[in-house]
Amino acid sequence: KVAEFLKEHKKGVAIAFGIVMLLLIFTSFTSSCSVMIEGLLGSLSATTYPSEPEDMLAVEAEYCRMEKELEDKLSNYAETHPGFDEYRISGEVMGHDPYVLASALSAIYGEYSLDNVNSELYELFDLQYLLEEKSIIETRYRTETRTGYREVTDPETGESSLEEYSYEVEVAYDYKICVVTLISKPLESVIDELLTDEQRQIYEILMKTKGNYPDLFN
Repeated sequence: KVAEFLKEHKKGVAIAFGIVMLLLIFTSFTSSCSVMIEGLLGSLSATTYPSEPEDMLAVEAEYCRMEKELEDKLSNYAETHPGFDEYRISGEVMGHDPYVLASALSAIYGEYSLDNVNSELYELFDLQYLLEEKSIIETRYRTETRTGYREVTDPETGESSLEEYSYEVEVAYDYKICVVTLISKPLESVIDELLTDEQRQIYEILMKTKGNYPDLFN
């Protein structure tokens, strides 16, 4: 009976078979697209900074402010620390790559803002910049001119009188030296010491893609 039915309704059966095949193809295609889309979204998520741009810019601005404050401290050290005869100041603020900071914070904390990484930012800053301050007191000598009096006798009259004269002496004194040394490390090397293996992988990916924000810190 089935065979007779198929012979009598060849055209209808062919149409029905075609519809079934289209449904199977469409279902397979939809499933493949779904997997593909999930994979693309997962890849995009893994290479993108999870934080809001304004939050990342606020953290970057704070780190720059801290570096500027340190620069000003070195430039005006003599004015803010008076009382020394000599100031020996060495070292400089080398700055940082903002993408290194953003990628590292993203790898460690995921989504972040200035409120929840503020204290960590200072810890990171102290690891990058070490300011050493010390004072040295040296004993030095200077020549001073002093006035003295001596008794002299007039050879003609035999009378005695006091005569003023000048003489030089070497006098010891304390010479105070202020020594300030700024030791700076590249932020990359500081970050490398802090990251775990898993965090380092995330950090390296974000550095390559710049978190999909290539113009954020321009």
